[in-house]
Amino acid sequence: MSVEPSTVLQYPVGVGSTITRVLEVPGATTPVVLVHGAGARADRWRTSLGALGALGHRALALDLPGHGLATKGPGPEYTVSAFAEFVEGVLGELDIEEALLVGTSLGAHVLGTVALNRPSLVKKLVMVGPTGVFPLGVEGCRAVATNLRNTSREGIRRKLGGVIADGAMISEDWVDEEYRINNSPGATESFELLASYIETRLDEDAIAAQLKQRASTLELLFVWGADDSVVAPRTLDEVTDLVGAASVQYVSNAGHAPYLEQTADFWRVVEPFLSA
Repeated sequence: MSVEPSTVLQYPVGVGSTITRVLEVPGATTPVVLVHGAGARADRWRTSLGALGALGHRALALDLPGHGLATKGPGPEYTVSAFAEFVEGVLGELDIEEALLVGTSLGAHVLGTVALNRPSLVKKLVMVGPTGVFPLGVEGCRAVATNLRNTSREGIRRKLGGVIADGAMISEDWVDEEYRINNSPGATESFELLASYIETRLDEDAIAAQLKQRASTLELLFVWGADDSVVAPRTLDEVTDLVGAASVQYVSNAGHAPYLEQTADFWRVVEPFLSA
């Protein structure tokens, strides 16, 4: 499976006063919408755009407010519900009325909220190492917030080491790029506001109970990297106890970002679910 897209469009989209960047591989299918986690950005999905493009899918990835090349600083609201509303707004601006949603970590939490808010919009939902289902607990939330606040080069290198199981993937160029983006104007304020939310309210905004209420109508797949140390992999029984009907898959030799670390294996697991 190719993971290099032949064509990736890149363009801005505005929702109110907040602007984001969208990466898109054109196609005629129901769009696959990809959303990153806290402290990341749309580029984490570039190899996935390639894989989906090679399979004929239209696929889009976007930067959440405060991340990547999106609007930063104290203007946007940095909560799961506000991020969900923003994603809905972007899809509205792009005239997308039905989509397949794939989110990772906080992005999975966000897209789960979108699915609850807009049932007619969401055909299927894939949650990759998600927050918002199994609570992280006080220490877990604090650890995520601490990592988010530390945008030094060493802090970024350490954070990537916690996300990627294979440390050999973490190049100095990647660390440098993360450092530049996460220290761009407004980024410190954005990350502080998001970190404060994660510390104090993230688990309160968990959506497992609401997902369970939708279990009969929402097709749902959970995916974990088998070596995920951020959001520990759970069994099918543990997942179904909380959210009702769902499928669970694991990607070997991958940590918290299996879509990036083992792109081909990840989409071998996920694409049949999307296409079924």
